[in-house]
Amino acid sequence: MSRAPMRRSTVGRAALLVAAATLAASACASTTGDSGADGDGLEPAIIAATPTPASGVGDGSDELVELPEVEEGVLVNRFDLDPGDCFNTYAVVDFGEDAQPTTRVVECTRPHESEVYLQRSFPAGPGEAYPGEEDIRAWADEQCYGDFEEFAAAEYELSALEIGVIHPTDTTWSGPGLHREITCYVFSATGGGLQGSMDGSGI
Repeated sequence: MSRAPMRRSTVGRAALLVAAATLAASACASTTGDSGADGDGLEPAIIAATPTPASGVGDGSDELVELPEVEEGVLVNRFDLDPGDCFNTYAVVDFGEDAQPTTRVVECTRPHESEVYLQRSFPAGPGEAYPGEEDIRAWADEQCYGDFEEFAAAEYELSALEIGVIHPTDTTWSGPGLHREITCYVFSATGGGLQGSMDGSGI
């Protein structure tokens, strides 16, 4: 069975701009932070969708940097991702009977698709019914957009990053584990990958 990294789904800039309008009366998020280096001397960078000599990645050599096609890292339930986790989601190419996509957390210094920057519980009491995907997505869009600039140190509209979201479903809302959190993550808007943390990167 072969697998390949999965192209990240997007919240959608149109939806996020609607969310932005609801935040227009709020103060702009602070963009203070460090230079964007992750403490290991690795400058955060976007990896091109079509591999090209890396720029600002690793030791500055002309080595090609690609997302790994072979699964690596720690296998996790995608609902158990935490802020600061960098991860790859592998889609199944050969759709066998028991084939399931997998999510693996990797070190942010490794090439990766996505980085989690926010996790927040949907405001509902323990006995409340599932509010529906539309309401959850609208709330998630507002939360993810509202915290993006403070995380990335860049305006979303000018950033090379896109926002994705993992949100509760009807099944996870009341099933074992009670996953009611929305999880916001960033990935490359050009379809490539990331290397280094995007926290404070200005990308």
